[in-house]
Amino acid sequence: MLALLHSPLVGPATWQPVAEALAVRGYPTVAPPLVVRDTSPYREPLVSTAVPAIGAGSIVVVAHSGAGPLVPAIVARLGNRVAAAIFVDATLPHPGVAWVDEAPPPLVDHLAGLATDGRLPPWDTWFGDEDFADLLPDTAVREAFRRELPRLPWGFLTERTPAEQLPDRLPRAYIRLSSAYDDLAAQVEAAGWPVWRLDLHHLALLTDAGVVADAIEEMLSQLAAGPAARDATPDRRPADPSARPSA
Repeated sequence: MLALLHSPLVGPATWQPVAEALAVRGYPTVAPPLVVRDTSPYREPLVSTAVPAIGAGSIVVVAHSGAGPLVPAIVARLGNRVAAAIFVDATLPHPGVAWVDEAPPPLVDHLAGLATDGRLPPWDTWFGDEDFADLLPDTAVREAFRRELPRLPWGFLTERTPAEQLPDRLPRAYIRLSSAYDDLAAQVEAAGWPVWRLDLHHLALLTDAGVVADAIEEMLSQLAAGPAARDATPDRRPADPSARPSA
């Protein structure tokens, strides 16, 4: 079973096209909704609701974007049932650290200025939405995506992430979709993770589901084959890359 984790800044439908593409390949999936509550603590309830929704059996956790920091806590709850973790254009785990402590101060100030009554506006408005129609050209897809976008409490960004660490035994891989994640991809590659690079955009799960499913399938194969196969990890770099700030 592949547990597809969406960023709490967006909704579970972000994974739907990829889940359908994986199903055609014979991979069962589940995409538990990660809905942030109105009062703190914020992240612990996400973990507590995701784990039972994932179900029984062997699990590969696949996290997109802001779901990355939740992976160690979810893995800790699932225990030895987790066979591997794949991060897709995702923030890496930073146990015990708040987002505001690692983000660039100008970005923190920008988002703090957007908050009203202690809540942030939907993610698609954080950086201006002039190019959003280009990013998600299908009107139905774009509007369905936007309908799921929450107004997060500002406290979600100031709360420390869960303290659990990824276990050393756990195989893990990284899929880079956009240039905004070049540094993270390079960092984990230097640490020995297999990395698959695609020059698409941060929301390619919605527009290039088959390509993303191919990358997940390849990473599953690489992880199953073990470290000897990792040196052969190829890059795929289609033309006209597009990037979007992290969700």
